[in-house]
Amino acid sequence: MAEPPEASREDSILSEIHSLAPYFPYDAQTKSGRTDIKSQDAEQAPHPQPHHGLQESIMQWEQRRKEILSEADDQIVVNRQHRRVTPHLMDTNARLTSSMTNIGSSVLADMTTSENLNNAVIMPWASASIKEDIVRIITQWLADEGFGATRQALLEEANLKVREHDDEIDERHKLRMFLLEGNWAEVEKMSTKPFLQSHKAFLYAIFRQQFLEFIENREFQKAFTFLIKRLKPLEHYQPHAAEFGDLCYLLSAKSVTDAPSFRMWEGIQPGREALVAEFASFLEPGRLDREELLLSEKEEKAATRDTAYIPPHRLLTLLHQAMAYQVEFARYQKRTVPVVSTLLHDYAGFVVPNRCRMSLRGHTQNVKCVRFVGDDGRKLVSGSSDCTVRLWDTNTGACDAVLEGHGSRIWDVDASHTGAWIASASSDSTVRLWNVESKLPHLTLRCGFGDVYCCRFSPDQGQLVTGGYDKLVRLYDLASGTVTRMFPGHQLGVSSAVFSPQGSLIATGAKDTSVRFWDTLSGVCVRTLPGHLGEVTSVEMSDDGRQLLTSSKDNSHRLWDMRMLRPLQRFKGHQNTSKNFIRCTFAHPSLIVSGSEDGLVYMWGQESSLALQTLKGHGTDSHPAAATVGGRKQVVVYSAAWNKVQGLLASCADDGTVRLWDWTPPHDAP
Repeated sequence: MAEPPEASREDSILSEIHSLAPYFPYDAQTKSGRTDIKSQDAEQAPHPQPHHGLQESIMQWEQRRKEILSEADDQIVVNRQHRRVTPHLMDTNARLTSSMTNIGSSVLADMTTSENLNNAVIMPWASASIKEDIVRIITQWLADEGFGATRQALLEEANLKVREHDDEIDERHKLRMFLLEGNWAEVEKMSTKPFLQSHKAFLYAIFRQQFLEFIENREFQKAFTFLIKRLKPLEHYQPHAAEFGDLCYLLSAKSVTDAPSFRMWEGIQPGREALVAEFASFLEPGRLDREELLLSEKEEKAATRDTAYIPPHRLLTLLHQAMAYQVEFARYQKRTVPVVSTLLHDYAGFVVPNRCRMSLRGHTQNVKCVRFVGDDGRKLVSGSSDCTVRLWDTNTGACDAVLEGHGSRIWDVDASHTGAWIASASSDSTVRLWNVESKLPHLTLRCGFGDVYCCRFSPDQGQLVTGGYDKLVRLYDLASGTVTRMFPGHQLGVSSAVFSPQGSLIATGAKDTSVRFWDTLSGVCVRTLPGHLGEVTSVEMSDDGRQLLTSSKDNSHRLWDMRMLRPLQRFKGHQNTSKNFIRCTFAHPSLIVSGSEDGLVYMWGQESSLALQTLKGHGTDSHPAAATVGGRKQVVVYSAAWNKVQGLLASCADDGTVRLWDWTPPHDAP
C-alpha cells in the first residue's frame, strides 16, 4: 500500500484503514497501472462536439416533441371514430423525456393503452394549480350542500398544506445556497429534515462532496471519521460499485484525482456547483418544467383562492361530462338514455350478443338445459333427452366428457360457483351429483316419484334444492346426502326452484301458475305470488336479490320487485304455450334472455317490453322431425345461460345442439 502523505499519522489510523481493505485493494503497482489507464483514456477520449451540434440536438428534440403531441391528438380522433376511446393515454411526458435522451430512437407506443391517472397526457396532475382547483371545486360543492363546517376544515387543512409546501420550497432553496457556500454546519442541520431524509441518494452525494473537501484540505482524520459515520451507512446508494472503494483509497492517496472515480475532479467550488446542477430538479422544483405549463408560477400564485372564479356546480358538471363521455363511447349504445347509479366504477353498457360463435354437437336428442360451470365459465354443462350429461370446453368447443348414469331424460343441470360439482335432475326420479375433475358420479339423491324438473345449488354450495312432479320441494344436505326439509304446498308439479343470494329464501314456480317463497330455516311459505295465467316454467333471482324473473306458458315473462312484490315489466314476443319448458334468465342486470318455440333466442332490456334483439341459428342443421319455416327448421329453444367473465351466451334446443353466442362489431361480423 502507498505510504500516507503525512508521516505523522498514527499507526492506529493505519490499522483501521486496513480494516477497510476490501474496498481499496490497491498497491503501488495497481496504482501506477491505473495512472496508465487514465492517460490512455485521456488519449482515446473523443474530441468535444462543436457548439452547433448541441443546438441541433435541441432543435431535433423540440421537433420530436411536437410530432408526438400531434400524433397523440390524431390518435384520439382515430380511436373515437372506431368508438374504442380510453380516457387516459400513456405517459407522453415520459416518452418526451426518452426522446430528449435518445433522439434517434422511436418512442411511440400504443396510444390506446389505459394507464394510471398520473400518466395522463391531457392534464399535469402533479401541478400545484390543478390540486388547488380540485380543492376549490370540492369546497364549492360542500358549500352548496350545506357542509359548512367540513368546508372550513378542508380550507384550513389545504392552506396548512400549501404553507408546508411553500416552507419546504424555501428550505430547498436555502440548502442550495448552503451547498454553494460550503456551509456544512447548516447542511448538517438540514440533513435531518423529512424532505431530505427520504432522498438517500442526494444525502450520499452531499456527504461525498464533504468527504472530498476533507481530502482536498488534507484533513485525513476528519475524513476517516466522516467516512465511517456518514458514508458507510449509505454505501448502497453509490452510483457505481467501485466508488466507495475509491473513497476509501483516497485516505491514503496523494490527491483526489488519484482515484479512478474522481479523475475529473476540478476542485472544491466546481464540485459544489456540479452537485447543485446534478440535483437542480430537487433543489429548485418547478424551474425546469415551468416552460411546459401554460401559466407561469407567478401567474398561478397571482390567482388567489378567494378571487378565482368557479362556475356554478362545477363538480357536478364535471362528473356529468365524465359519465356522458363513458356512455357515448360504450361498446353498446342503449336506445334510451341510461341512468348511472354509481360513480365508483366506469360505466359499461351491457353487450348484446349478435353472432353464433360455435355450435356444440354430440347429443343425439333434444337438449333441455345448459349451464356454465363455475364463475369463470371455461366449461359448459348440458343435459339432454338422450339421458346423458355432457361437459364442453367453451374455448375449443370440444366435448370433455359424457356423464352417463341416468335412466331417463335430463330436465335440468346446475354447477357450483367454484366449478367443482355438477348436479343433474332427471325423469328417473333422481338427482345426481358429479365431480367435474374426475368426471364420475359422487352422489345420487332419490326424489320421491315421477320426473324431477329442477335442481339448484345453494350459495354456500352445501345444500341443494329440487322440485318435481310429486309437488314437493326438497332441501338436501350434500355432506350427508339426506333431506333436511320438505316444503309442501304447491297443487301441481314444481317446475323451477332457486335460492336467494343470501341463501335464506327459496323461490319456486309450479304448474299451478303460482310462485311461492319459502323460509329455509322454518320451512314456512312466507308469500304466494299470483299473476301468471299459465304454468310457471322458470324462476330466477338477480344477483343482488332485488328482482325476480318468472316465465310462464301464458306467453310472457314477468319482472318483479322483490321488496314490494309488485310487477315491474312484462316481456312478450316469444312463444311459450305448449308442453315445452321454455326458461328465461338474467344475462345482465338490465338484460333478459329467453328461449322460444319459434327457434329464436329473445333478448329484452328492462326498460321496454319490446324485444331488443333475436338470435337466429338453431334449426339451420338437418332435423327430420321439424317443420321448415323460411328455409330454417322449426325447432324449440328451451333455455339460455350467460357468463359475464367469458362474455358468452349459451343456448340449447331440440335440434340437439348447444350454441355459443358472442358480440362482434357489425363491420367485423361474418
